[in-house]
Amino acid sequence: ARTGLPAAWAWLARNANRPPRRLTPAVAAPFLEALAAPLYAAYGRQFVKLLALLRKGLVERIRAMPSLEAEETAALSRLETVAGAAHDAVAAGGAPPASDALAMPLFKEVDNTAPADGDGDW
Repeated sequence: ARTGLPAAWAWLARNANRPPRRLTPAVAAPFLEALAAPLYAAYGRQFVKLLALLRKGLVERIRAMPSLEAEETAALSRLETVAGAAHDAVAAGGAPPASDALAMPLFKEVDNTAPADGDGDW
């Protein structure tokens, strides 16, 4: 199984090019939000082209689908917003904003093996 940015790139490109499904914006928006900065750093101009394909191709094809539900329309709007923000940042000479979505806090809950009555006898 492929992992890392090459797999992320392949997944996003594949979904941008395949016939649209109603679920795609709901999955692609948070995916793009989390990975826009690293994908831009790795793929540069090709990422900008993929953003254009998402914004103009995929979004328009899904918007043309009959009877979109409110949740589907909301996810589509979010995808437009996320892709547009990434595109605008690059067009202004910068990079898409880095997301803290990939930063997972390291924590471990304290083990509490004491019995509920507190006498310590099992």
